[in-house]
Amino acid sequence: NGELSATRFVDISGIVNKRGDRGGISIAVHPDFANKPYIYMAYTYEPPEAQSHTGLAGPDGGGNRAARVSRFTADAATGFTTALPGSEVVILGTNSTWENISHPELDSTNVIDIPMSGLDAQGNPIRDFVATDSLSHTIAGLEFGPDGNLYVSTGDASSYGSVDPRTARVQNIDNLSGKVLRIDPITGKGIASNPFANGDLNSNRSKVYAYGLRNPFRISVNPETGRLYIGDVGWGHWEEINLVSPNGGDNFGWPYYEGGTGGNLKTRGYQNTPEAQAFYASNPDVTAPLYARSHFDGARAITLGDFYAGTRYPGFENALFFSDVVEGALNVATLAADGSLEKITQVSDNGALGMPSSIRVSPDGYLYYTDVFGSTFGRIKPV
Repeated sequence: NGELSATRFVDISGIVNKRGDRGGISIAVHPDFANKPYIYMAYTYEPPEAQSHTGLAGPDGGGNRAARVSRFTADAATGFTTALPGSEVVILGTNSTWENISHPELDSTNVIDIPMSGLDAQGNPIRDFVATDSLSHTIAGLEFGPDGNLYVSTGDASSYGSVDPRTARVQNIDNLSGKVLRIDPITGKGIASNPFANGDLNSNRSKVYAYGLRNPFRISVNPETGRLYIGDVGWGHWEEINLVSPNGGDNFGWPYYEGGTGGNLKTRGYQNTPEAQAFYASNPDVTAPLYARSHFDGARAITLGDFYAGTRYPGFENALFFSDVVEGALNVATLAADGSLEKITQVSDNGALGMPSSIRVSPDGYLYYTDVFGSTFGRIKPV
């Protein structure tokens, strides 16, 4: 009845690092909830070792951390309004632990010479580790596909304001940063049909579905076609919506490409680095954005929404809703049958959604949104 429940579904605040853009970032509900009453949460993990430290290494400190995705079982005895105590199962980031974090006592958001987290003694990416070497660009979106698999997006875990050599990890298929992963929602393993699966479904590369991303904060799967769309928050000049090929495997080029209308543009700042020059010389197959909007046009930080399949918003069936955290208007992307973009329509005034961090379709047919800085949860009604 529109009232906040007096009882929390679950409280894991003691193991969530909430500094900066970190925290509990996304939730998802298992599509077969009647038989699998599972709720999933993506969050920046606060290891227990932090409790014995202060400052940047202490609880909710701004030092380097890591991230996880956990599954919780809803309790039938409470009408599924609370989680069964002790039911948390970590399905991604089982090695996102204190000992695998590079300098949890240091904030490397803008100190780019601190070694990246999640590497073994030989410098290779540790299996099932999700880095957060920044106050932002940590783990991001959760979305179920019609195939029943769980898609998880991860940021580049690097500096959001500097040319950071650690950002190159997003181009490494064996590193889980700057990717969209497709995993089994029960086991956390990769899917055998994933584009880089190597026969070991516990390997990092077997989980990767798309890569070369900066901060894919929100993702959405078209329920009719199964195609994955990514809202990648840009750096200095562009915001993107990216469309993944039907079988995955796309490289969207970050940090060496960003934005562009009808094609890719080399990223200012990064384009002159030796790593970028080597990347360009390799003649890489880089997928251009489906839609890119310039900051000179008012864009700042895209919030990808959801596909609409109901009847409450006539004329927008199977359209993709999205917004911008700063602009706060509701926009609609109308798509062709092949998934390509036909047109963009703004359907509300600027600021109508506040500063939206999430836009989702509910089973009741309405769109709901969260205004992250206004601390409100709203329902969008047609007029």
